[in-house]
Amino acid sequence: MYKTLDLTVHFNNIGIATNENKQKGMLSLAGSSLPFEAPFKKNEYYCNNIPFRLKKETEYDNISLQSHKVEINSKSLKAIHFVGNSESGSYFEPVFLMAKGDIVHKGLISLTDFLSEVSSFSNLLVYRFQSVNNRPSHYKGSLWLHSLYLPNTMEVDILKFEDNPFIHIFAITIEEEPNHAT
Repeated sequence: MYKTLDLTVHFNNIGIATNENKQKGMLSLAGSSLPFEAPFKKNEYYCNNIPFRLKKETEYDNISLQSHKVEINSKSLKAIHFVGNSESGSYFEPVFLMAKGDIVHKGLISLTDFLSEVSSFSNLLVYRFQSVNNRPSHYKGSLWLHSLYLPNTMEVDILKFEDNPFIHIFAITIEEEPNHAT
């Protein structure tokens, strides 16, 4: 069973912009952003049969990792699916799964650069944009899917991220055992 997470309170970066506000882009140090296209206009967007909450409803639309803690409150977590990208290279960072204040599992989140057309970490392509705001027209932007599968189901309250502002997360969907889903 899938559960999409509302990340609005954690958003701290503008990665998607229209032509009218593309000067506000923060996806790269050069002020780039991805165009406001299909995935960000729908309530749910599917990749690999997994639903994601990507609809842009606020000015900020992604998490640039800065030691965030995201509550997930799952009694039977079996996988975490991330939609995002990185900038100025492809990066990976640890993510800590916590229950009752203790780390119960340490995994890695790895996301390919938003300008890359080829995955660096076996990420699946979620969406290829026709252009990138504030870049020459030959650039195409990308969103990538990274899935973290757990060795067994576990209770997890919080995802704790390290500090790497070059990694951007636009959506998280958790996958739980159907009998114990919260």
